[in-house]
Order: sequence, then C-alpha cells, then structure tokens
Amino acid sequence: MILTIVLVLLMSILSALGAYFLKVAANKTESNRNLARHPELWLGIFLYLAGAACIILLMQRIEYSVAVPLGALTYLFSLLFGHWWLKEKITRSRILGVLLIVAGVAVLSFAYNLKWFVCQRRMTEVTSLRSLRPKYYEKARDQVSFPLSGAADKSEIFGFAGFPLISHQISL
Repeated sequence: MILTIVLVLLMSILSALGAYFLKVAANKTESNRNLARHPELWLGIFLYLAGAACIILLMQRIEYSVAVPLGALTYLFSLLFGHWWLKEKITRSRILGVLLIVAGVAVLSFAYNLKWFVCQRRMTEVTSLRSLRPKYYEKARDQVSFPLSGAADKSEIFGFAGFPLISHQISL
C-alpha cells in the first residue's frame, strides 16, 4: 500500500518536472532546429520516461482504470512548479480546477482502498478457514472470483498480494 502511494507521487512529480524542463527548453530557443541542443530538453524527456516507468510499475499493482486517473495529480504539481519556478500567476479558476481534479482522485482512491480493505478482510477469513476447517477451505476458495485474466486456475493466485474481488458471501 505504501509503495503504491510512493509510486503515484513519484509518477506525478517526475511527469510535472519533465514538463517543466521541456517548457524551459522551449523558452530558450526561437527555432525548433536548435531545440535539441538544450540539455533541458533531454532532461525533460528523461523525467517523462521515468514517470512512465512509474506508471507501468503502478499498473502492475492496481487496476488500469484507477492508475491512469491517479496520474492527474500531475496537474497539481505542474501548477505549483509553474508558480514557484516560472513565476506564473495562480488564479482562482486554476485553483478550482486543480481542487476538482484532486477531489476526483481522492474519490477514486477512497473507493479503491475500501474495496481493497474488504477483499483483504475476506481473504483473511478464507485463509484462516484453512487452519480451522481444512475440508471447507476448498469450497470457500472456489467461491472467490479473481480479476486476473490468463491465470491457469485459482489455486495459482490464491493468496496473491493483488486485489481479488469477492463475488458473493462465502457460505459454508
């Protein structure tokens, strides 16, 4: 969970820094022919690629439909970096826009974390069943639905550190 938060922040900060250095490189030249000579351009590209690497790692841990919108936190850091380093003015409409984006990210994150918490609790119930009542363990395990396509069977991924979905209450 902590690694996921670190990856989200790292992805957002690296992408915002990449955009900042691309802006600095663009401001230093009048023609596109000389643009490749500025080290800020290459630093910006490198930082963007590092941010992309973070989102790839993030998508290995959480769902695509959650990981990509979390990248919208880049707008918050872009607003701050633009104000601090490029002396851009922060207007009320920009603040409102970024607050709406952050609110959307918070709603997505809360809903996903709530699902994770419920699933982890259910997995604990099922796993504890193994030690208490081994013959019911197989039945409970078969009632768990996993969103992982391509798995040969549930036994390969049962207890996986990912985020299994529970299709219904486990009945014994």
